[in-house]
Amino acid sequence: MKKLVSVLFALMMLLSSTALANINYEGDPRIVPEGEDVTLTIFAGLVANTVESFDRSVNQTTQIVEKDTGLKLEFVEAPADGVDQKLNLLLNSGDYPDVIMYKGIKKAAMDMYGQEGIFIPLDEYMSAETTPNTLELFDYNPATKAYVTGSDGLIYSLPDYNEAYHCMYGEGRLWYSMPFMAEYEAGLPNTTAELKDYLQWVKDNDVNGNGDAADEVPLAFHSGNADRFIRWISNFYQVHPYENYRVNVEGEGDVVACFTTEEYKMALTLAHELYADGLILEDAFSISKEDLQSIGEAPAGETLATIIGWGPEDGVIKAGSTNRWFDYFILPPVEGENGHRTTVYNANYPCQGGWFVTDNCPEEYRLYAVELGDLFLDEYYGYTAYIGPKGVSWDDPTTPEALGINGKPAWFRELVNYGTQEVNCSWDQRMLSNRYAEFRLSQEAEGSDTIIQYLDGDLSLKDQVIPLSSYNEVMKFYGSQKSLEPYAFGAEWCVPALLYDEDVADEANDAETAIDTYRKEMAAAFVTGTRDLGEFDAYVQELYGMGLQTVLDAKNAAYSVLK
Repeated sequence: MKKLVSVLFALMMLLSSTALANINYEGDPRIVPEGEDVTLTIFAGLVANTVESFDRSVNQTTQIVEKDTGLKLEFVEAPADGVDQKLNLLLNSGDYPDVIMYKGIKKAAMDMYGQEGIFIPLDEYMSAETTPNTLELFDYNPATKAYVTGSDGLIYSLPDYNEAYHCMYGEGRLWYSMPFMAEYEAGLPNTTAELKDYLQWVKDNDVNGNGDAADEVPLAFHSGNADRFIRWISNFYQVHPYENYRVNVEGEGDVVACFTTEEYKMALTLAHELYADGLILEDAFSISKEDLQSIGEAPAGETLATIIGWGPEDGVIKAGSTNRWFDYFILPPVEGENGHRTTVYNANYPCQGGWFVTDNCPEEYRLYAVELGDLFLDEYYGYTAYIGPKGVSWDDPTTPEALGINGKPAWFRELVNYGTQEVNCSWDQRMLSNRYAEFRLSQEAEGSDTIIQYLDGDLSLKDQVIPLSSYNEVMKFYGSQKSLEPYAFGAEWCVPALLYDEDVADEANDAETAIDTYRKEMAAAFVTGTRDLGEFDAYVQELYGMGLQTVLDAKNAAYSVLK
């Protein structure tokens, strides 16, 4: 990771129009001594549309990493929509690979596997020589070390860090079709009543003008975004962070469950009304992303008035042939009937684990496995794995005068919008990386002024923004800043990563897993009407019967240690 620049050096950079801080690897990336033959096995999940295989025969990043490090990499691959299921089967069978490359393992699960001996402690393999990028990240943000440290004080993963402004607002976000909204005389909705009016207007009118008044979908999401939809609508009535639990800042300062409150019931009531009135895609809770994109890309005309998701790409093809992806802007949250109005903010987003060395890794290879994970925390290899090789997916800035998103000299430029890179040229976001704020904002923002004017409503500029490879990053950054940040709740509401007391950890973890599954099932049931909202109190009691009080007690005990 690049050292944080001094104030003097930063000033010099701002004053110089020719200084560049291009992204290149400094040093020798080779890990395996010449003549030694080492193969590491790695578990990794595939990525729809970008990674069909990690195998060296087709994947360009794998080829680069093997060539530069001297390692041979064999992958145990999981389908994009079945990573958790396959990983659980492997870990339960004992037949798992040397390295688990997966960011979906929460801290509590990491600690459990560490105590069971499946994940080995990495402390003895860390030094300024072997893991310089990890140690520098620990210094940059000590929370990264805390997140990958178990209850015994040992480190069980290398960290992943993504200090992305727009990602902190990504877990409950709605995108509206500007061409549709431009036809709506009342303008952007500000209350739940106005939101319902807009969605009803879409349903009742042939907004796309193709002669079919029934092909417009007022509100859509795919099954993978059902939880984002619930958090989005819940924040009209209460603070509801990504974790689905919150610190009761205005009360006793304890941890409470967001999915048991009266405000949550109000949100489900609104969602059910929208669904019952045909304003939500009927099979939203079961449809796949690909099938929803087929609806969004219908040849007869634009169909999706609003899309819940990380980006418009959750409903239409990113920079696809129709260019509909460029039509969607972020809608600010609306105000609930109780006067509340917030947007999801995930203060814990930047820190994750993601590189676990298992006890099946031969002892003589464990240092190599740690060094490989550390290599991805360097900008050059991390970004190559993220989006693809230099010269193919990204490159040096176009000119010495080029500026980044932060208005300072750019360090690099993207040649493609992320998510549209060549298939199998990258590892996408499955690997570790350290995309700290200064790095992310140093991406060349070609045409950023034009993009911002477009996002502010000058739709005549669409043809000018379509070719700009910086559009994805600028659009999400600026859209979140403009439409979501004013309604964000503070980080103090977010429950940090917690480790439960050893005597209750197994019971609390098992209960939390079961409760999370049931919470999602019941949210869908209440919204679609297969369960009546008159039974909400009974649902809450069912959660307590499943061990919710045990979970809350464990969270509060662990949180009290951090206060």
